[in-house]
Amino acid sequence: MTSNLLDVFDSCGLFSFRFPNYAPRASQIELASIIERTMQEGEHLLAEAPTGVGKSVAYLVPSIFRAVDADRRANAFADRETAAEIRAKGRVVVATANIALQEQIVRKDLPLLQEVLPEPFRFALLKGRQNYLCLDRLRNGSPHSLHPDDAQMSLAITEWGERTETGDVSELSFEPSARLWSRFSVSSDDCHGESCGSFSLCHAERAARRAEDAHVIVTNDHLLFAHFRVLEETGGRGRVLPPYGALVLDEGHRVTDVARDFFGDRVTIGSLRWFGDLLSESDFRTRFSSACEVYFSELLAHRRSSAYRVRLRLPFAVDPNPILSVVSEAAQLYEKDVADASDWLKYVSFERSEEKTKKIEQRLRQLNKRIRRAEIVSRTIREAALLVDQSSVYYVEEDGGGRAVLVMKPIFVAERLREHIFRPGFPVVVTSATLTNGGSFDHIAGDLGVPSPQMFTVESSFSFSEQALLVLPNDLPEPNDASFSAAASRITAEAVRAARGRTLCLFTSWKALRVARTTIEATGYRVLCQGDAPRARLLKEFQEDISSVLLGVESFSAGVDVPGEALSCLVIDRLPFATPEDPILDAIQERDPNCFWNYSLPKAVIALKQGFGRLIRSRSDRGVCVLLDRRVETKSYGKVFLRSLPAGMRTSRRIEDVGLFLDGRL
Repeated sequence: MTSNLLDVFDSCGLFSFRFPNYAPRASQIELASIIERTMQEGEHLLAEAPTGVGKSVAYLVPSIFRAVDADRRANAFADRETAAEIRAKGRVVVATANIALQEQIVRKDLPLLQEVLPEPFRFALLKGRQNYLCLDRLRNGSPHSLHPDDAQMSLAITEWGERTETGDVSELSFEPSARLWSRFSVSSDDCHGESCGSFSLCHAERAARRAEDAHVIVTNDHLLFAHFRVLEETGGRGRVLPPYGALVLDEGHRVTDVARDFFGDRVTIGSLRWFGDLLSESDFRTRFSSACEVYFSELLAHRRSSAYRVRLRLPFAVDPNPILSVVSEAAQLYEKDVADASDWLKYVSFERSEEKTKKIEQRLRQLNKRIRRAEIVSRTIREAALLVDQSSVYYVEEDGGGRAVLVMKPIFVAERLREHIFRPGFPVVVTSATLTNGGSFDHIAGDLGVPSPQMFTVESSFSFSEQALLVLPNDLPEPNDASFSAAASRITAEAVRAARGRTLCLFTSWKALRVARTTIEATGYRVLCQGDAPRARLLKEFQEDISSVLLGVESFSAGVDVPGEALSCLVIDRLPFATPEDPILDAIQERDPNCFWNYSLPKAVIALKQGFGRLIRSRSDRGVCVLLDRRVETKSYGKVFLRSLPAGMRTSRRIEDVGLFLDGRL
């Protein structure tokens, strides 16, 4: 460890002056030291660091030192390009999958470090454009109609919009629906860019400019991969993020799932309608719209037929030619419009009319975006029909409105992750509380495609032998038994009573949640259910109403940070194996005879560890995990799950012990 890190973390260091009761954590210091070395030597590090270690501060301090040192060296160069290159190599991007963690880093950790560290540094939060208020829509109105239920919130957003400094939707005291927020935001496809009258004051552009000047940029995995996708589509000419020289991927266990989304594509009837909204010929617009309706109706009919199983398997399951024909024709019309607009732009330049010039430039941008989209849509539809790309899966989803969605995803993303992230000499830190399976990094290293990574496991600072109890009820059938759902609901209700509320219940399916909800509500405790209200509001009410019960599915196994008494009991209904209806899993099974051990089991182990991680969030927490799946004891693979849970934790088979343990009588 360098003297700089010792100056911060040591018992007589800067933290000790800031916090009178500060006690150094050996695990945090060791993690910070390894991350510092990783960044200095251009290595790739996989670091599992459980809750309570303080991993965000452990990677932020060496990241700040790296960037500030580069800034200092850059100041010695008079040549601006050289100085800018040195600063860019020092800049660090921190990407998270969890909005809550992102907010913690920029609202708590980095401001604290600005107070503690002796040298000033700059940081910036950068989100996707749709997260920022669009001033043009605020002032000139939205093309979307206002739903009657949204009137009051719409007024509140309008009033906030007149005074906000950042335009970040997370500033709002409530969580607007996607339907409402779409009236106040734009996607990158709909943005007018420099031709917008509000461009100089644009919140998204101002955030981007702050990022250009920052030592540390905090963003999310989605924007990071949007950056990589733009690099691919533009041959490296375009970008979303400023240049940077080191990357931290927090919650790294989720990276491959996000990568599949961004290196794939989705074609919806809405996206095709957007593509065709600039068509001027009414007859062709009608024909275009009709072709879209027919294509997606045929996709939906095929998905609902007996011929469809999990994913598209046979070429030409749906004839693509009619839709490809109209998309091609539309693209040709747009290309003609581009030529006409370009000629007109040359003409108005002689008039020196800034207003006319901006309008034509805006029109050109809109047309070119649709031409580029035509290429992507056509390629996806054609490949889905021919099934020529054996490295990808093609399938049809059904959205909440009963409409078909054509989806393409790459099966494996390791090669592209090596290209964009795990490059030789480029330092990358991948960290999470859940990276290993039975103590091994093999699965995550292979999934990410990390060549020769450094690996480090941080010991937990919690005493699980004293703080946690694992209950494995012995009077339950196995999950494939027809009587399991009723029995699991009954045991869950018993656990809720024993814990006097204070319970988070995680289900592997919405069906299981709905079956259990009625039984749990009969306990008399207040039940909060995922889907009934925005996630943030549910978590706030769950934490404030100590005796309440929160029901959620897999997405609530991550990003739920409720320390203290409110979450004293955690019920997990089944081992979180991926559904057989998962197209990626189905494709891997077809290729790998050992798919269960190589893919399904490691994914499920990480998901269980994520869920369990909701229980103990601080050294003063005390909690019980009730696991209703007997397979941890009856199946050979069950030992892998049990070995991945914290060592030393006591176990019980009696639901009655939930209350005894929480009351300190066990």
